[in-house]
Amino acid sequence: MRGFPLLNFLLCLGLGLGVVAPLVWRATGTGVPVVAAVHEEVAAGRVEASVRVRCVHGPRVVSLRDGGVVLREWSGGGDEREFEERLAVPMEGGRVEFQVVVEWPEGTPDTVAEVTIEPDGLAAQTVNVWGTGGRAEEIVSVSWGKGVVE
Repeated sequence: MRGFPLLNFLLCLGLGLGVVAPLVWRATGTGVPVVAAVHEEVAAGRVEASVRVRCVHGPRVVSLRDGGVVLREWSGGGDEREFEERLAVPMEGGRVEFQVVVEWPEGTPDTVAEVTIEPDGLAAQTVNVWGTGGRAEEIVSVSWGKGVVE
């Protein structure tokens, strides 16, 4: 007697899935990777984040603003092209939004500034701000969607 081939196949398939399924579930789990401190500050509308601005050409002034409030302003001099600091940035609904103003010396060709925002416990996101005529002024908005609980 040969047994039941279909039954043997289904039994092996069931055992295989029983072993592989928990491993796949653990590897692709949907846990929320947010630090407890982020929850408190997000509730207040602000979150600590590392903000970096890199420019192709050395700027005179780099300013980050939330409405009329200056979050941070750097004065560039000479060849300094990268500015970085930890700031309390405004966050609502998993979205950070603020204004970036960059001014370059006269005679600077059209250029770009790269703004990278990395809140605690969330992935970094980068936005390019393009400038013409020695100035760039843009409202930067990035969102993380899932992963932020308010």
